[in-house]
Amino acid sequence: MSKAIRDGFVNKNKKPIVTPENFNPVPVYIPYTDIFYDMPLYRVLFELESAHVPPKEYTHRLTRWLNAEMMSTPEKYMKLRFLGNHDSVSWVWQKARATEVYGIEKAKALWVLMACIDGIPMIYQGDEEASIYHKEGPNLRYFFKELFTARKQWLGNHYDVDYLYTGTPIMAFMRSYEGHKRLIVINMSPNSERCNIHYKWQIALFGQQQMIEDEIVLEGYGYSILRIT
Repeated sequence: MSKAIRDGFVNKNKKPIVTPENFNPVPVYIPYTDIFYDMPLYRVLFELESAHVPPKEYTHRLTRWLNAEMMSTPEKYMKLRFLGNHDSVSWVWQKARATEVYGIEKAKALWVLMACIDGIPMIYQGDEEASIYHKEGPNLRYFFKELFTARKQWLGNHYDVDYLYTGTPIMAFMRSYEGHKRLIVINMSPNSERCNIHYKWQIALFGQQQMIEDEIVLEGYGYSILRIT
């Protein structure tokens, strides 16, 4: 059925975007599905938040899981990354907006993660401005505009991912493509943190840029995309 629906669009010279239901990210559908909801990552974040683990352990567990997911993902399996959707916001799991669950600054850090790892980031309507769903809350239009502009300019969907373990609350991973390298660092702690990645960088393309000797320093829930030499 999925093949017939997709082929119908293709045969009419239309480019379809087919997504399955949240809980059906079955790899056998890869030839007939353009984007899969990455519900497993959402559930990992849900469980990590529920466990109330310290930031250092939070970062280690999340890095390990994302690396395992990447290593076990079939070729051409495109994931839709999100912190919330119409189900999770309204009636299941967290039953709330990401900014209510994580706080504004941590939610922003996680949205940076969603935009900078492999796959395609998705925000649920109203995440950019709470007044859209008639509630009090942050206006994040400028944040998302800057984030998605940086993603389009410096990353896109072609860069390979190499997850790094910093031993700190700072999450780090390398994105590389045709000789270009980007280092993404995201602080998962509300406190200022530092780490040594052993890479030389030229400039911060997006976010913060702070260095003390050979260490990267990020403010609480800070983030940066760095160009690597």
